[in-house]
Amino acid sequence: MASWVPDILGKPFAQRTLQLGEDADGPVVATLVRSLPSRLLRMLGPLADVDVLYVHGWSDYFFQRELARFWHRLGARFYALDLRRYGRSLRPGQAPGYITSLSDYDADISAALDARAGHARVAGGVDVGCPALVLLSRHSTSPMQWSDQMTSTDSVLVVDDIARAATRIGNAVTVARIDGAIHDVFLSAPAPRDAAFSALERWLVGPGIALP
Repeated sequence: MASWVPDILGKPFAQRTLQLGEDADGPVVATLVRSLPSRLLRMLGPLADVDVLYVHGWSDYFFQRELARFWHRLGARFYALDLRRYGRSLRPGQAPGYITSLSDYDADISAALDARAGHARVAGGVDVGCPALVLLSRHSTSPMQWSDQMTSTDSVLVVDDIARAATRIGNAVTVARIDGAIHDVFLSAPAPRDAAFSALERWLVGPGIALP
């Protein structure tokens, strides 16, 4: 496995290439991006000694510096994964994002945190074994024709379906629906984005706790 090298986002981000073997198009890799909080926050933050792994959605990759800074402020170590054929992991001659099954990503995620994942397992009902927070928009909009509503709703998935499916991932699930948010909640307009960060912070550390 390759060592940590400077990332395109600059300090404090670094990246590490995860070798996943080869297929008909050649070598397959995933890329793990790391960003660590200050030594003081790693010792004193409310989430000190916690690791966070961010995995992007379809046709995407990691670039959200603000999201990493949020977790740093709480003392958590932040990691993000560019899946095979996305972003940093796309190699010459590969079709961007192409896979034959969602289960192909099991190897990518296993390489990052030694655990398996898969949408089929979630659809059938799994227990993640810990409290879970699901952040999503309050409303959905059809993506078939442009409308202004697409800038303040989820135009990728049906949020009501997500909310229902969330109840099947564990016994302690919190669903927070953010008014005005888009599909990637943390890329929403400033007001819903701030509301999402506030909801996440309350869920992590509880209300009324002063943070740096």
